[in-house]
Amino acid sequence: MGTLLQEKKDLNEISNLPFNDDDQKQQHFMRNLLALIRILIIVGFAALLLEYIYGTEEASAIVSMVPIQAFLGFLTLILIAIEMIRYRSEDILDRLLTDSQKQQRELAEQNSWWGRFVAKMLDQKPLEKESEIILDHNYDGIQELDNNLLLGGHIFSMLVSSLL
Repeated sequence: MGTLLQEKKDLNEISNLPFNDDDQKQQHFMRNLLALIRILIIVGFAALLLEYIYGTEEASAIVSMVPIQAFLGFLTLILIAIEMIRYRSEDILDRLLTDSQKQQRELAEQNSWWGRFVAKMLDQKPLEKESEIILDHNYDGIQELDNNLLLGGHIFSMLVSSLL
């Protein structure tokens, strides 16, 4: 019984630690931003679908039908709860894993199809190799880097627009 209380106390102390470096703050911000974007996309598609199904030329279904408003609000709250649970469970898992287990998990994420896709889309180069991707033109003293992310964004937007 005493060990269970001690473990709970240790876990509470760990969970109350502040961020110890800027990298953790940036990761925290990015995870929250991605969660917000996911929620907005899902609720946006649900609103568009409901508008397509129930909307009329006279009035918008979202504005005129209270049950649709309630459903979208409830959906938003459910998605926020899911993201909070997911975020907290990842946080607890990160604290419980050893360093070697964290490295294995990170390696597995990088080798997944999504990790390879993101790495290819971002095509990030270290700062030491930045001179290799500087474009030849120079406007008002501003040098531009060759950005492959822009090409990926165009391809993605064309795919999405062709599906719609």
